Amino acid sequence: MDAQAAKKLQAYSSRRGRVATLRALRAATEQRFADVLTHAEEAMRIAGKVDPEGTAFVLAEYARAMLGQKAQAATATTAPNVKGASARELRYWDALTALARKDYARGFEVATAALSAPAAAKNVELSWRLGAIAAIAARNLRDGASDGATMRSRETADFEALTTAWSAVAPAYFKRPDLLALQQRRS
Repeated sequence: MDAQAAKKLQAYSSRRGRVATLRALRAATEQRFADVLTHAEEAMRIAGKVDPEGTAFVLAEYARAMLGQKAQAATATTAPNVKGASARELRYWDALTALARKDYARGFEVATAALSAPAAAKNVELSWRLGAIAAIAARNLRDGASDGATMRSRETADFEALTTAWSAVAPAYFKRPDLLALQQRRS
């Protein structure tokens, strides 16, 4: 990809930003936070702007949080103008960023808002990840005992459903570094 883009071939040059964003996403799932920043910043540089509703921006904020760095924006985005699966995925990373910054109220709010979308019920994998974040956040909130029990119950049911539905690939899936970290925090 990079070699072809360097040759200025239009089909490859036009995809450089998307490829950089996908590299940032992969680095995030592998918990390589410096690489997330490198690739996300490259994607934003290629785009010629910093888009708080863009995947690269949200992943960069997550990496900054995990590295203990200040947020670039005063308030992280919940991507109000992004719709569909992309919005739900951005909200997952946004909620995870809030957890990393110990902003449990915001993490709970973002995760439960995404979980309440009708489409979330159709995606047990994303529902499990969001439910885990909501359960972790609720556990860390002083007044979230009942919400925490509800979220923990939902997250456990989603985890079991996912394990059953993906029986052949679930063991490998749950070994993904970011998911291992999420599972450790939910215990």
